[in-house]
Amino acid sequence: MKPIKPKKCKECKNTFQPVRPIQPCCSIECAIKDARKKTVKKELEKMKDNVKVKERQSDLQDAINLLSRKIDAKFEFDCIDCGKAFTGQQVDACHLISRRKNSTLKYHLHNLHAGHNHCNVYNPEHESNYKKGLVLRYGKEYLEMVENLPIDYKEIHLNSVEIKEKLKIVRAINRNFNTYNLIDSKSARDLFNKIIGIYK
Repeated sequence: MKPIKPKKCKECKNTFQPVRPIQPCCSIECAIKDARKKTVKKELEKMKDNVKVKERQSDLQDAINLLSRKIDAKFEFDCIDCGKAFTGQQVDACHLISRRKNSTLKYHLHNLHAGHNHCNVYNPEHESNYKKGLVLRYGKEYLEMVENLPIDYKEIHLNSVEIKEKLKIVRAINRNFNTYNLIDSKSARDLFNKIIGIYK
C-alpha cells in the first residue's frame, strides 16, 4: 500500500500527516471549524436564493400586471370598479381575489383587471364594485368562474428557475403584444395564461 503523502489542513493551513487519504483536516477541532463554515456558507446561499426568489416574484407580478393592463387598454375598457375612463391617473392591475386572501391566484389573468389606483386602494366598496364590473362586462357566469378559481388552483409552487423562465415568457409577450391577433379580452386572458403556463 502506498504511503499517504502529507497535506495542508483545510482549516489551519498547517501541513500534517493524514491517517486516511481523504482526511481534509489535521485535527477534530479543525474539522469542526471547517464543518461550521460549510454550514454557515450553505445558510447564506439559501438566504441569497430566498432574496432572489422574492425579487423575481415581484418582477413576475409587475410583468403580469402590465400584461393585464395592456389587454384592457387594447379593448378600451374603463375602470373595473367605478366604470370611469382612465384620464392620466395611476392605473393598477386589480386582483378580485386579493393576494392576502389567496396568493396562489396573484398571477392569474382572469383575476386581474385594470382599475384606478384610488379605487383599488381606498374604495371600501372595491370588491363589490369589482364584481358588478365583471358581470356588466362579461356576465354572471364569468364572475362565478373567477370566484371558483381558488377551488381549481389551491396552490402553486414555482422555484427560482421556473419564476425566471415565466418572467422571460411574460416580458416577451409584453414586447410583442401588438403582434397577437386578439378577438376579445376574455380569450386574450385564456391565451396568455396558456402561453405562460403557470395555471394548467
